[in-house]
Amino acid sequence: MEQELRDLDIDPDRMPLGRISRKGLTAAFSVLQDLQVELMQPRGPRNLILADLTNRFYTMVPHSIPPGVPLPVLDNEHIIDQKVELVQSLMDLELSYSVVSAPSVKGGDPIRAKYNQLKCGLSMVDRASLEFQLIEEYVVNTHGPTHTTYKLHLINCFRVDRFGENERFEPYSKEPNRMLLWHGSRMTNWAGILPEGLRIAPPQAPVTGYMFGKGV
Repeated sequence: MEQELRDLDIDPDRMPLGRISRKGLTAAFSVLQDLQVELMQPRGPRNLILADLTNRFYTMVPHSIPPGVPLPVLDNEHIIDQKVELVQSLMDLELSYSVVSAPSVKGGDPIRAKYNQLKCGLSMVDRASLEFQLIEEYVVNTHGPTHTTYKLHLINCFRVDRFGENERFEPYSKEPNRMLLWHGSRMTNWAGILPEGLRIAPPQAPVTGYMFGKGV
């Protein structure tokens, strides 16, 4: 997970895993929202305001950069989209870390203890099953037309049975307005996604950066 921080260009010495907090990341989202509002000013954004908000964001989310290289001012929608994605990734990472770092019962199997903390059952889908073939077909047929630099191949598929989810879903089981969607995430995030499910972005997050809005 520390390598994950480095991959995100976060300074792990100034922002170690154990000190990442949801409260701090929510505050960072608020700064990004203020930046977005400033960019939408009728007379154009004010450079001093952009610089101040940019400094506040980098203080909350310390980046790892080579010496002498200035951090870019957050002065356009594209870079704000990138920072929204970054903060969301840090939120997922914070949740995953809280799960894997939780103390285990003394004397028990440590691997089984971590598995139990996922609060779900995991089983491999038979490659010869209709279910596997359907998912494999979806992988091929829904590949984005602009994603021309790579191809996806389904190697293994796992069925997730989250505790209590069948009961929670039952009231909506006959709702016709449903479809299958993909959710891609870094491997380190799944320790948080499996027990907690997918979470919508907080209200402080800017509305930009979400293909289908915050609710999906």
